[in-house]
Amino acid sequence: RAVGPEFWRCLLANGIGLYFLGPPLERVWGRRRFLRTWLVCIVGGAVGSLLLNLVIAPGVTTVGASAAVFGLLLSFSRRHGDATILLFFVIPVRARWILPIAVGIDVLMVANGQNVDIAAHLGGIAAAWLLEEGWTSRAGIRRGMIGLKVRLRRWRRGRGGRGGLRSIDGGRRDGGD
Repeated sequence: RAVGPEFWRCLLANGIGLYFLGPPLERVWGRRRFLRTWLVCIVGGAVGSLLLNLVIAPGVTTVGASAAVFGLLLSFSRRHGDATILLFFVIPVRARWILPIAVGIDVLMVANGQNVDIAAHLGGIAAAWLLEEGWTSRAGIRRGMIGLKVRLRRWRRGRGGRGGLRSIDGGRRDGGD
């Protein structure tokens, strides 16, 4: 069935997400960057869906706006983390928690046997994160890789140069066999 109840549920959810998340982000970014983010998140969702479905269900791929809505959720929660969102129009939730809640709902829906392409949603989130971190140009990738090296070096230095591994005394206390 091409158009069933799941299609309408998805269309409604994506429309509501775009309606509430779009205007604040468009005001901050401008129309051009908002559109670029939307399209990159859709492509990221398609790539995520394709990669996972090549392993699990070859020949099955989905492309939709839900990946872009999840990408917008990431961007919104990073920019407006203290804003309050009414989950299901009733439950007040800080924006920084809305993305983990949405992914948790996705996991529950998949566990319940519903047809949700969680790989596409995660691909949209990953694409938005790459855009937010500036990993979309050669210079941005170089900056990002240098930043990762610096963080790794600091982490190792903070652990005494042991790389996070340490020896722990063990064995029997009485020392016998």
